[in-house]
Amino acid sequence: MTITTFSGTHPYRPQCLLALLLDPDDPDSDDTAVERVADITGMIENAECPRCGGDLAPREGEIPSGSRVTPCRCIPVCHVCGGLEAEEEEHSGAAAHPSWWLDPDLIARTDRYIHWLAAQPRTRVEVGTGSTGPVLLSEEGVTPVEMEPHGGWAEYGFDDAADTKERES
Repeated sequence: MTITTFSGTHPYRPQCLLALLLDPDDPDSDDTAVERVADITGMIENAECPRCGGDLAPREGEIPSGSRVTPCRCIPVCHVCGGLEAEEEEHSGAAAHPSWWLDPDLIARTDRYIHWLAAQPRTRVEVGTGSTGPVLLSEEGVTPVEMEPHGGWAEYGFDDAADTKERES
């Protein structure tokens, strides 16, 4: 099964998560890391966010966010958790830490964030293409979109060469 994220440079690869969780100073951590990767992969395959346990893509056709715990951002998380990771990185200056999986405190913060988002006023916004590139169309008018490079598939496309073996097996 190929699972992609909005900002990942390639589809989900369990080996990216395993490399992150292995502790080179503790050979006994290998079994724990392998079990954790298996649990998280099972959640992802069941369309559950490994960070909060919610739906990875609550709306049909939605593409999950890519967790910031790996440089490739191939680990899918729901959009709420993706937003929380972005905020945490912006405020702390550090990427998310891989110990976040199913942390009860984090789930409580995620619930508060979901309720806060629900209370925010909504404006209809559409994305279009103008003569100079992408634009946002809103009640306020037309605004050019200047995206900073993020290294995701939307900018560079997929590098799925390493996934060919997985798809063939």
